Amino acid sequence: MAERNWVARVVLRGNDELSGVIGGIQAKLAALSAALLSLVGIKLFSDSVQSAKDMETQLGKVQAKGGYTAAELESLRAAAERLGQDFGVGGQKAAEALEVLAAAGLSADASLKVLPAVLALAKTEGLGLEQAATLLGDSLSVLGLGFDQAGRGADVLVKGANISKTSAAELGMALKVAGGEAKTAGL
Repeated sequence: MAERNWVARVVLRGNDELSGVIGGIQAKLAALSAALLSLVGIKLFSDSVQSAKDMETQLGKVQAKGGYTAAELESLRAAAERLGQDFGVGGQKAAEALEVLAAAGLSADASLKVLPAVLALAKTEGLGLEQAATLLGDSLSVLGLGFDQAGRGADVLVKGANISKTSAAELGMALKVAGGEAKTAGL
């Protein structure tokens, strides 16, 4: 009987010690979880700040090349953020396309009209935004079309590529080479 009481006391003491150890582990896990959540929050905040900084840097390039007013730049920012999200490329990438359009001499209003066509062309054809902006701008220029026709121009490039064995980029290059002559000939 004494032996059973001794075994019971050992088991109870072991159980109490095990409960204490488990409680300590739970406390340490809770502290670790809180620390990890803090780190994740800091990382998300840091990424958000960096993204905003990158967007400001990109808009500075747009401003430098386009010479836009503060109000125009704010309209361009809003459009880049909205359309970048709509097309799945992000605001900064859309602002990179705006930089190309500004370098081509487009006004803020013209850039706002052309940007959706550039983003659609890039997405549809798998082109980089700079390449799509350059391709569309060159094609419109060669054909003597205004930038208000950008949507139509992008559609024509994509449709032409779809019905032929070429890409929109190759079709744009062909337009660049032969478009001026075709326009002169009245075609």
